Amino acid sequence: MKIKTVTISGVDNDVDSAALVELSRVFPFVEWGILLSKSREGTKRYPDKVWFNQLRKAGKCLRLSGHLCGTYVKEILKGKDDFPCQEVINRIDRVQLNFKGLTGLNAQPRQGFFDLLQHLDKDVIFQMTGENRHLYHMADVRGIKVSLLFDASGGEGGVPELWPVPQKGAFCGYAGGLCSDNLRLQLQKIAEVAGNAEIWIDAESGLRSGDDAFDLEKVRMFLEIAKEWV
Repeated sequence: MKIKTVTISGVDNDVDSAALVELSRVFPFVEWGILLSKSREGTKRYPDKVWFNQLRKAGKCLRLSGHLCGTYVKEILKGKDDFPCQEVINRIDRVQLNFKGLTGLNAQPRQGFFDLLQHLDKDVIFQMTGENRHLYHMADVRGIKVSLLFDASGGEGGVPELWPVPQKGAFCGYAGGLCSDNLRLQLQKIAEVAGNAEIWIDAESGLRSGDDAFDLEKVRMFLEIAKEWV
């Protein structure tokens, strides 16, 4: 197993942009996950657009992914004419759709949903739930650049009993309760199912302090451990 990317999600307005730039210099494989929510923008884990613009100015070469949540994903599923948060999406590398908590995913999606993803022309990450696997397959057969994120906890920080085997032919990511205290053990377990695959990992809740603050020291320790697999 080889780790291509380590995504650190949940950077927010309280995080110093310069610190992220420095960590990216030391750990060039790190990707910062920007959580995007219409209702939570500007709160913990969900930075506002002013902060995002400051981050972009501080480090134009930073690797970034935008993780769309809640209402934004609902709008995309409806196949609306414009992609939400376009001013942010235009300036990131990958787009993640967080399906956790959404209902009606078993319904036949509108063609406009796939049209939006095709016109986006970026790598699209599907956070996998038990109900949306058909959406991934329908996007894949249409030639959309789609990856899979296995995250049974849906961002709530629970470690699964068993990690899934990678989808053949897909770039797969693993998330769920990963932190600096358990990363070595969990990477060994992921390696047992991943074999020779190239993967990425994503961490969020396990890299925050007791007051839900983004913890730069925990992030650094996490990246140091992950580096052994890069």
